[in-house]
Amino acid sequence: MVDEGAKKLFKRLPQTVVPTQYDLTIQPFLDIFKFNGSVIIYLKFNLSTDTVVLHAADLHIDYATIALNAKDEFTGKIRMDPENERVEISFDNKLEACDYQLSLKFTGDISDRMTGFYRNKYTTPDGKEILYGACT
Repeated sequence: MVDEGAKKLFKRLPQTVVPTQYDLTIQPFLDIFKFNGSVIIYLKFNLSTDTVVLHAADLHIDYATIALNAKDEFTGKIRMDPENERVEISFDNKLEACDYQLSLKFTGDISDRMTGFYRNKYTTPDGKEILYGACT
């Protein structure tokens, strides 16, 4: 019998594609508890594949492109898997074993659940003003 309330087991990402570096930019909007972001992920493809799988929880990814160099850039199809907190990005062509740069643009909520990019609130010492910050 399966316990419906049981937490899913953590499953590692495939080792076909491995990140080596992240260049991340996040723009928070604390007045509405949302953020915009972009990231360039430097990837090492150990084997030829047409799919990249990443962890992604509570994000909306607007677009994904992958580039080998300035003239060889491909747009990916994005499939979110919220239950497993993953995103699968597939490309029309197989990408050979090589180093690539994956660029993503995304948005999300600054949650109050203390997971991901979340907000914290504090009151000024005089007790008159509530201020918010965001952290990971």
